[in-house]
Amino acid sequence: MSRTRLRIDRIDLDLRGLPRTTALAALPRFAPALQAALRVQPGAARAGGRVEAGRIDASQAGDATALARDLAVRVAAATRRG
Repeated sequence: MSRTRLRIDRIDLDLRGLPRTTALAALPRFAPALQAALRVQPGAARAGGRVEAGRIDASQAGDATALARDLAVRVAAATRRG
């Protein structure tokens, strides 16, 4: 199995509009969800620069686990080439 390294120096998540308790509860769940999303979405990563993963409708955010998963899937998809 080939391994690809992806170095992420910083991730800025703008969680405005979400309930504070949901946003805070989602943060520790985000890293494991991102690792899982990157495993599920294999492919060559983009080189450098800013990656924009889009917006999630706050009314559709769901619970903290679902929010972390949705954010992670978007970030993982945005890091892929093409």
